[in-house]
Amino acid sequence: MIIKIGQLSTAIITVENRPVIRLGVESTINKYAPLLGEPLDFHNVRKIQEEQWLEALAVLQLTDLFYDEKSGLFRKDGDISPLFREHLDQVNHAYEVFSGAYKQYLNANIASVGIDGKLTQLIPAAEYYIGGHLKWMRFWMDYAIKFCSKPVIANVEYMEVGKTILQ
Repeated sequence: MIIKIGQLSTAIITVENRPVIRLGVESTINKYAPLLGEPLDFHNVRKIQEEQWLEALAVLQLTDLFYDEKSGLFRKDGDISPLFREHLDQVNHAYEVFSGAYKQYLNANIASVGIDGKLTQLIPAAEYYIGGHLKWMRFWMDYAIKFCSKPVIANVEYMEVGKTILQ
């Protein structure tokens, strides 16, 4: 999965001689975003293994926030959903609960210096991934709601090319 959180972007393009509205999420970099030791650190986009994502949502009790059939943010693949304060409130609550039980996983570094002096990557427990996903999601949802005029979230891996303009 590739999740992106930020400002809604729109463009009118021509596909097969028909005008189409292309919806997307603007790319953003923020030096205050959580440092997770990944190639996309500081970016509003995060590549997540689907199994890890679903496990994290289950542990954090956020599955309905994303996959509820009527109101879930990702109820269909490729959806771009508006973000509201209520969404962030649910994520903040999950953060409080998780940090109370697993605080060490929110601030942990999963790299270490080996006996040979080289930096090595440790095999992290699932809680490290869950904590990382939660920190990233909380930061970027908060950022989008505070600083974007049209805050949205999308699973951009499955986004359609565009929506045909009705004539």
